[in-house]
Amino acid sequence: MTKKTAPIQGEGDYEAARRYNERTTAFVANAPVAPSAAPQSEAEAQELLQAEREGAGRSRAGGQDRHDAEEMARLEKEAPLHSDDAQR
Repeated sequence: MTKKTAPIQGEGDYEAARRYNERTTAFVANAPVAPSAAPQSEAEAQELLQAEREGAGRSRAGGQDRHDAEEMARLEKEAPLHSDDAQR
């Protein structure tokens, strides 16, 4: 029996994914903003924050996605989109 040097990782390399996520998070947190992308005034900064809040308020929660998937499956059973689906 050979000694394993790394744990079983299945579909991916968990250690590499962890390192990638840590480095990406650090980069995004510390990345410089291009001068042309930065707000040019306090009023523009407030406008951008308000737009971000409004957009986040319309974002879906995970439960909504699950609901949509279940509803789509139900509708497909009632009226299949393809003729071969009707035979199932």
